[in-house]
Amino acid sequence: TTLATDIFGQSYLPGFIGMNQLNKTDFVNVVVHALCHVRHLRDFFLVRENYSDSSSRVVQTFGALVCKIWSSRKFKGSVSPHELVQAISIASKKRFQ
Repeated sequence: TTLATDIFGQSYLPGFIGMNQLNKTDFVNVVVHALCHVRHLRDFFLVRENYSDSSSRVVQTFGALVCKIWSSRKFKGSVSPHELVQAISIASKKRFQ
């Protein structure tokens, strides 16, 4: 993997980028990063066709986040887990927020 550059000229390594900190969600960032580095899981979610038929919003938003984390064409060298956290909250009927 080679370094990529965002529009601000900052270099980053796809797969090793920052995640925006949401209210008390640092554990989510750690878990997402860990899951994104499990080779078979990462490779599955990097191909959108593998999960495009899934009706699960959690699956769809996790897949989109994996693609953003591993993209070499980013606007900036960080991503936000906000949509994934929302999808998990809704799927769990607000037990996890």
